Amino acid sequence: KQQYTDTGLLPYVAFAIALVGAALIALETHRGTGGWARIAAILVVGGSVAAAPIVLLAPIPAPGYALDASGIPVGTLMPGSVRLLTPLFNVTGGFALVLGALYSVAAAVRARRFDSRVPATILIALGGFIPSMTSGLTRFGVTETFYLGELLGVLFLFAGFLVSIEVFREIRVPFTHRVLFDRRQAA
Repeated sequence: KQQYTDTGLLPYVAFAIALVGAALIALETHRGTGGWARIAAILVVGGSVAAAPIVLLAPIPAPGYALDASGIPVGTLMPGSVRLLTPLFNVTGGFALVLGALYSVAAAVRARRFDSRVPATILIALGGFIPSMTSGLTRFGVTETFYLGELLGVLFLFAGFLVSIEVFREIRVPFTHRVLFDRRQAA
């Protein structure tokens, strides 16, 4: 079991900020004012600024990395303060990706708008979430799924891109209005 003896009050402060931030974002989302995006941006930028010196000044012994028995990178050389910061960005980012995709899909279903964006959104969300989850599991010693997660992530992202090909209705000469190909006219 990993002990985080060098973290001090960091876990409690980070948890309190995350809890208050989540409550504010939920409240603003419920109000429908769009203020949630500003709150989320403040939390991400503020968290990044606060985390930068912790990460940059972290003492890491040589050789600067650690691998498990199967060659997967693990964070055992990182101080506890750095290791405790990563879930604030990785886990919340993964949840935000999935919940945002679910929200977009639910909005499309309510509006009865079933175009290629709905499955593309789901595939792209899976493509971001799966590697986030499998790389996060390496923190707990579960490294067997790391490369599979990376592969599945790339495949789902690529599949989502292909499904969303509707975005390329027009192919134009860059920085001009000249249309080389228009899918709507070709159909």
